[in-house]
Amino acid sequence: MESLITFIATAFNEPFYNKSFITSIMMQTDKNFNAIVWNNGLANIPDNVIDNDILYRSSERNTGNWGTANRQQAIDECTTEYIIQTSVQDYWLPQSVEYINKVLDEHKPDILIWNSVNHLVGPCQVLDSTVAWSKIDWGNFALRTDIARKVRIRQSEYCSDFLYLQDLIQGGHIDPKKIMKLPLLLTIHN
Repeated sequence: MESLITFIATAFNEPFYNKSFITSIMMQTDKNFNAIVWNNGLANIPDNVIDNDILYRSSERNTGNWGTANRQQAIDECTTEYIIQTSVQDYWLPQSVEYINKVLDEHKPDILIWNSVNHLVGPCQVLDSTVAWSKIDWGNFALRTDIARKVRIRQSEYCSDFLYLQDLIQGGHIDPKKIMKLPLLLTIHN
């Protein structure tokens, strides 16, 4: 079965103990996904290496801005129906892909959002995600890739994740009736 989703986990030469995305994505109960760890600037692992079904990429230089240039390139190059932007520091609960794939396959939303434990709201508190300022983070949604390509990420602005979704909604690219929420906590964001 062809994968519905590609995970893009941006990185910036984090030490091995701060790459929880890698081990948590390898432990998923549903292995039907693509995963790319994309380092902002040259990394200590060569470009285009595949290890445990995870592709490792690096940009030639550190562009700053929370890796948004790499996020944009990933959108431009994505070959799956949906894309999930995350971080190499994010931990994904073992059933996350299973739950996400089920909803995407059955309902085909424009965007699917879910909850996380996230530093945006405070230590050890749940971010009850919604498409609103300070209520969503990159690791809280799957977006149809064809829609993701309709606008460009505002790469130098703080909260570019929300601003990007806002631009898509205001541009009429996301149908408000096709925004779905999976009422589960699927990830822990550092």
